[in-house]
Amino acid sequence: MGQNWGEWSHGRRSRGRWLVPPLLCTLLICTAMIGDAVAHGGAYQPPPQPRRGPSGPTTGDGSTRGPVTPSGPSGSGSSGSGPSAPDSPSGAPSGDGSGADSGPGVTPTGNPGATSSDGPAPPTSVRGKTGLRVVDFNSVDWARWWFANRALLLDWDARVATRPRGPVTGAPTGGAPLPDPLWRATAQAALQQALANGNHSIASAAAIALGKSGDPAESEGLLRALQDLKQPASVREAAALGLGLLPPDTDGGGRHATRALRDVALRDGETDRLRAMCVYALGLRGDQASLPFLVEMADAGGASWDVPAAGVAALGLAGNEMLLPDLVELLEGPRRRRNRESVRRAYAAQALANLGDIRAVPALREAALGRDEHVRRAAVLALGSVSEADDEKTTNVLLHLLHNSRDVATRCVAALSLGRAGSPRAGNALLGAYRKGSRRVRPFAAIGLGLLARHDGLEDATSFLLDDLAHRKSPQLVASLCVAVGLAREKRAVRALSAIASEKGTAALRAHAAFSLGLIGETENTAPLLRQILADTREPELQRECAFALGLLGDREALRILNDLVGHGGSAYVQGSAAVAIGRIGGRESADSLIGLLTDDEGPTMGRAMAAVGLGLMLDRSEGRRMARVAADLNWWLFTPTVLEILSIH
Repeated sequence: MGQNWGEWSHGRRSRGRWLVPPLLCTLLICTAMIGDAVAHGGAYQPPPQPRRGPSGPTTGDGSTRGPVTPSGPSGSGSSGSGPSAPDSPSGAPSGDGSGADSGPGVTPTGNPGATSSDGPAPPTSVRGKTGLRVVDFNSVDWARWWFANRALLLDWDARVATRPRGPVTGAPTGGAPLPDPLWRATAQAALQQALANGNHSIASAAAIALGKSGDPAESEGLLRALQDLKQPASVREAAALGLGLLPPDTDGGGRHATRALRDVALRDGETDRLRAMCVYALGLRGDQASLPFLVEMADAGGASWDVPAAGVAALGLAGNEMLLPDLVELLEGPRRRRNRESVRRAYAAQALANLGDIRAVPALREAALGRDEHVRRAAVLALGSVSEADDEKTTNVLLHLLHNSRDVATRCVAALSLGRAGSPRAGNALLGAYRKGSRRVRPFAAIGLGLLARHDGLEDATSFLLDDLAHRKSPQLVASLCVAVGLAREKRAVRALSAIASEKGTAALRAHAAFSLGLIGETENTAPLLRQILADTREPELQRECAFALGLLGDREALRILNDLVGHGGSAYVQGSAAVAIGRIGGRESADSLIGLLTDDEGPTMGRAMAAVGLGLMLDRSEGRRMARVAADLNWWLFTPTVLEILSIH
């Protein structure tokens, strides 16, 4: 490719492809119940599973939960079997309630080649004191960022070993191959059999798990499943993503897989979500021969934003520094009608974050100061990932946005990025935002302080939060404080977190507190408590987060409890949750119980599918980091149905 690469890709964009309409945003709060999530081998993140209230799904504290997804150009979702949506729409935030309207939104599932008359109805709105229309901004929720990004922030050094220790990176080919013990071969054989199972939930869960194994030999079976038009859509989507998680080996199997993914992505008769899954898979594989094709997909139009957004994101996932000029050009957008390219530009910001090239910082700073709110938020998130602590220009931009932006969401993500970047000047600004900011900004400022303390070990950044952790009444704020002190590894918070996790409050708040105990790492004091909660609770989100925390602590004793639940749980739901929890904790000695559940032909479907999920978690050498890159550092107001589906597959 060499020098011809830039000339080729620039020539494509010079032929006038910037034809995306301005569309108003109708955002629907997306719920994905576990029965739907099982089809792709996972449980929806983040917890808790939303409960439908009088005006849509809510948690126990009345706040909305989970990522949002808009309807398509005609008011319906994109093609494919995306997550179901409730009846009550909610707009993306713009402003902090002052009544200032910051302009039209964009619709990630809108038609990149349609006219503005094809757009959906305007979002649900209220009238501020000035009488101007402002959209509802309940979707400002720190948990949406947290659950999409935490896999890349966690330290798994203590996890119970399921593989020999060795280098792990997010790149498809990072680290030398590690020898597989016998349990891995046995688990893969059971998953291969499950892939051929007639039940689509079991087969799709097995496909993802086989991809997580990282074994190139699994390409053949996944390739057959992808190309079999008689397979349900969920199985073919899982097979595509599974192929993406496998390295692009040098033999014929790898080349055949790459070719098949490209063919399906180009086929008009396929659903947009399947085509987008194939594009993401090509990016995850990092096959250099696919780069021109990914640029073509990034330029594409279509019935929804799924495929072109996946094309842009895949350029970042591919990890080739030669793509930097292309991504910067996508971020900048065309000179005319730039507002029609908000989605593509926002995904370009995320791609630059995944690329991790510091040379992208000036372009991201410029976008962060731009007028398009969606691109601005995306650029701010990317700056937190790419910029360095001593970058004064970037710190000035983030501080300016934290203090002065009229868009509350921009202030929120600026707080996160200030903490992630670790500038010494961020502490006082974040403390000020926590003390004096609006109720929507304060949780983000707390998380920013936790990230800052994790970055440089400054106890002063979280000392102020400790008292509030014990005395604040708002579950939403207290939950963010739990995560903040957990990120900071604040050992002084163990007592307060233990009390919150033990109380009979909302499962969501208890789950955050339990997980944060795992982040802090006080094994002797907290592991017995977490084991007790794990044994007593039947709340799936609390069980999952306790298991996750025990995995971070490397606690083997919890495996005895979970193995008993897998064998004698009494219901498929309990069995399935325990199987996933075992996968989170690790421990190769527990593989037998999961293999036994998976291969029990008379066992419950959901329990068997979740056993496949657990095995995939145990087999995954990247500890979930590979798949997490799809949604990490992405402006969550612009999650496409494909991204939402991938988020449900952890």
